[in-house]
Amino acid sequence: MIVQRVTIPPPGPTPMSDLSCRGYDLDPAAFPSLAAALGESLETVMSVHRLRRALARAWVIGDPTRPDAAIVQGTLLPEEPHAFGEDPAAILALLREVPGWQCVNAPEALAPALADLIARETGASCILGPEIYLVQDAPPPGRHPVARRLLLADLPLLDAAAGPLNMHGWRFGSAARLLEYGIAAGVVEDGRLAAAAFTSALGERFAEVGIVTRPDARGRGHATGCAAIVCDMLHRRGVTPVWSVAADNHASLRVAARLGFRETSRRIYLCRG
Repeated sequence: MIVQRVTIPPPGPTPMSDLSCRGYDLDPAAFPSLAAALGESLETVMSVHRLRRALARAWVIGDPTRPDAAIVQGTLLPEEPHAFGEDPAAILALLREVPGWQCVNAPEALAPALADLIARETGASCILGPEIYLVQDAPPPGRHPVARRLLLADLPLLDAAAGPLNMHGWRFGSAARLLEYGIAAGVVEDGRLAAAAFTSALGERFAEVGIVTRPDARGRGHATGCAAIVCDMLHRRGVTPVWSVAADNHASLRVAARLGFRETSRRIYLCRG
C-alpha cells in the first residue's frame, strides 16, 4: 500500500474508489466526515472529540465517510494513537506513516493478528495491555466536603498545575478551552490545585472523565469527590460518563468502582517491546 498526503476532493462526480486501496494523511477539512463515520460510542468518543476540535492528525484507507481503516493521533498524546477497522494489514500500513507512536490502541479482536504483523515487520514483539471501558448509569450519592466546580476565575490554578501534573492542554487544547467548553472540578489547598477531574473528551452522548492528583495529596478521596461533581453535571445534561483505564491501573479502577462505573468493553494497547 502507498501512503501519501492528499486533499479530499469536494463532493462531485470524482469517485472516491481510487482511494480505496491507498492510505493517506487526511486533510483536516475532512475530519468531520471521519468523526461521523466512526460514530460516537464509549470506544470512539476520545477520537471523535479530537477530530471535532482539530486536536489530531488522521490517516485513512478509503473514503473518510466509510473508511476501511483509520488511525487518529492526538496532538496532545501523540505516542498513543487509536486505530479503527477490521483488517490488521490495513492498520499496519497506516501505522508505518504515523510518527512517534509507541502504543497503538486497537480493537480487541484484531490485537493478536496486528501484534503478529508488527513483530514480523520490526523483529520486536509487542506487549499487549488491555484497556477497560466503563460507564456510569447514575451519579453517585454524597459530596466531597471541599471539592467544587472550577470556573473561569480558576483558570490561573489550572494553568499553574498543567506542567507539574503533566496535563498540558487539558485534552481541550488549553485550560481556557476546557473551562469554556467542558467541565472541571477540583480541590484547592494552599492556593494550589491538589486534585482535579475533568471531561477529557466531550461528545453529544458520551463524555470521558479524567482525574489527576498531586502526589502529596493522594489517598484522601479528592479525585473521587471531584469526579462525582463532573459526572453529576454530565448526567444532568443527558450525557453518559465514560471511564477508560489500563487493566493494571488498580488505583483508577478503585476510584471508578467507588463512583459506580461498570465495565462494558475492552480495547488493547499494543506497545513496542
